[in-house]
Amino acid sequence: MPNLDKNSDFKISVILTNYNGMPFLEKSVDSIISQTYKNFELIIVDDCSTDDSSKFLKSLNFDRLKLIFNKKNIGQTLSLNKAIKLSNGSFIARMDSDDISTRNRFKEQINYFKENPEIDILGSQAKIINKSDIEIGEIDVPSKHSAIWAYSLMHNPFIHPSILMKKKIFTNPHKAYCNKHINQDFDLWSRILLNHKAANIKKRLLQYRVHDSNMTKTYMKKNIVSNVSIIKNRLKKEKIFFKIKTGEIFKIQEYFSDSRKVADKKNIDRLKLSKIYFRFYEFILTKYKIDKEFNFFFINRILTSSFKFNFINPRKIISEIIFLTKIFVKFPKEMIIVLIKIFKKKIYGTKSS
Repeated sequence: MPNLDKNSDFKISVILTNYNGMPFLEKSVDSIISQTYKNFELIIVDDCSTDDSSKFLKSLNFDRLKLIFNKKNIGQTLSLNKAIKLSNGSFIARMDSDDISTRNRFKEQINYFKENPEIDILGSQAKIINKSDIEIGEIDVPSKHSAIWAYSLMHNPFIHPSILMKKKIFTNPHKAYCNKHINQDFDLWSRILLNHKAANIKKRLLQYRVHDSNMTKTYMKKNIVSNVSIIKNRLKKEKIFFKIKTGEIFKIQEYFSDSRKVADKKNIDRLKLSKIYFRFYEFILTKYKIDKEFNFFFINRILTSSFKFNFINPRKIISEIIFLTKIFVKFPKEMIIVLIKIFKKKIYGTKSS
């Protein structure tokens, strides 16, 4: 294998947008500058921050840095597109101002591209850290293309700041980040996964930070509404003719995938949502050739999101047991493995997403 660091065909343009990213911004930028793979440029677009971001960014002494300060606040999506237009690399790497990349992230990803030239989009797994850099859990996403495609029909199949993708994707203006949706990454994947091959490295090459200022937390309701619109358009565009109502997609996104405690307070029937979700993916698995890896991810969603076992209501318990039996009959191996993982996580006190 040639020395990739000296191969201009493998130059990376790292795009990082920032708005009031302090104090996390310093560690995020340092994790990029400290990469063992050196053939990259770092493009930072500051979107009119009002904290000390500007002072920190101007103090950086890095010869491959392109620093842009927006004259007015234009938002993350347009800032990302601005950075891409200024990029000179053959690859685009995403990074967020509050996350931390491992030092060997780019080296691992470029080596993967070298060994798998058919891949256009590459992410990784991640550890979850809090505002104090303490590890509080892990995020797992599918690693193989067909599983990523299937998972993306209802969920985001990538950890966005772990992404490295070929710049050629963006030569078509219809493949750029779209400002119509707040969750610009989920929208992008919904438009390009049908024609571009993707993968996620099984290694954890990113520390994904969860804190009160996260955009996904701040704009949760708008994010879910946007997700529903993207999913509906996606199913129509790809001619996936499964009868599912808009309200059902919305509840799966809000109460089944995310706000489980809120769902319980509102007495939302998560088991009913789970059955709809199960039928949807039964349909997908029957119609399309999906790698078996995917089964673990959708069974995990069901087992961690559906069951309450409220012994005050025997009829509901019986319904839950019947549904569990149905899952076990169809996916015995996957169900046992997922249950073991859930049990271990509860014992050791770790969290997962």
